[in-house]
Parts: sequence; structure tokens; C-alpha cells
Amino acid sequence: MRTIFIVPTEATSMAIRDALRGITAPTVTPFDDGAIDEADLTDLLAHLEDGGIDAVFPCGTTGEFPSLTTEEQRRIVAATVDRVDVPVVAGAAATSVADTVTAIDRAAEAGADAAAIVAPYFTTANAPDGNRRFFEAVLDDAALPVLLYNIPQCTGQRIEPETVAAVAERGVIPSDEVRPPLVGVDDAGTDAIAAALETTLEVGRQ
Repeated sequence: MRTIFIVPTEATSMAIRDALRGITAPTVTPFDDGAIDEADLTDLLAHLEDGGIDAVFPCGTTGEFPSLTTEEQRRIVAATVDRVDVPVVAGAAATSVADTVTAIDRAAEAGADAAAIVAPYFTTANAPDGNRRFFEAVLDDAALPVLLYNIPQCTGQRIEPETVAAVAERGVIPSDEVRPPLVGVDDAGTDAIAAALETTLEVGRQ
């Protein structure tokens, strides 16, 4: 189980905020003979909705996004949007600002409601201030509301609570009321970030 900490902001749609307070289900990516199996994806999503989930999360860690082409990611998000009546939080992880923004653009064009991004991985010696600047640069051009996805066991670094606080302060209220805000933190870590965030942010489950 993971925890989603919700950044309180009136700029976020109530549908997203309500969904993140509930259960968000990361989805696997079904393949058959090297191709996306949309029939199995349909069955999976129907099963999850029948079970009462509040949102779905395609193209995340569970969906094995690093092994997918950009076109496969687009197809999966679009197919998921077409098949569910709950909000879709699309994985949009990448190691550069430009690639992350492009992934968010693809998710927005496919109809996703929000995107989840990670700290740059592979280059794992980033100082917290570098990660803050990365996230702020993404938020400046993001086409969707954004969740920060803290998964240090995969990225090699955690998103520090101080980084979250700084990004949230900048991203909660867009200066022109057009830029999508930071809506929360998807925390898959096992350390102090949870305790630090739980004291100030609302909590949902995944």
C-alpha cells in the first residue's frame, strides 16, 4: 500500500481531490505476443471499477513504463480513459524537464486528468535544490495537474519533505490561474517523508 498526500488547493478539480482521498489503483500493462492486449486491459479496468476503486494509475511502476515506447504509453492512457468512469492519473516519469513535459502533454491529449512525475533517476546525486528546480520547471509548462511520485527504491533518491513544501508553495496557486497546480505526493517510500507530510497534508490510499 502507498499513501497519497493531497496538497489543499482550490485550483484542483473536486473530482481529482475526491478521487485521491480514496483508492487509486496502479494498473499493469497486459501484453500478448509483444503487443498491448486491449481486451485484457478492458477486463482489468472493469474488474477494478466493479471493486469500487476511485481512480486508476496507468504507466507507472506497476505498468512497467520504462519498457514501453512513447506510442505504447499514449495508447495505454487513451485506452484507459476510454474504458473507465473514474479519474485517470497517468505516469509521466522521465529524466529531463523537456521529456517530462512532453509525457504530460501526451497524457493530456489522451484525456488523463492528472500526471505523476518522479525525481530524475539514473543521475541520483541531485541536491534537493536541484530536484526543486526540476519540479518547478515541469510545473511551469505542465498541461495537467501534477503529483510528485516519491519512489526512492527505483529512482535512487527520495523527494525531501522540504522540496515538497517549496514546490507546493509555488504550485498550489498558479500566478495566472491557468497553470495546473501541484495536487499531491504519491509516496511509495518507507522513511521520514511520510511522517513529515502527514502532519500537514490530507491523506488518500493507493
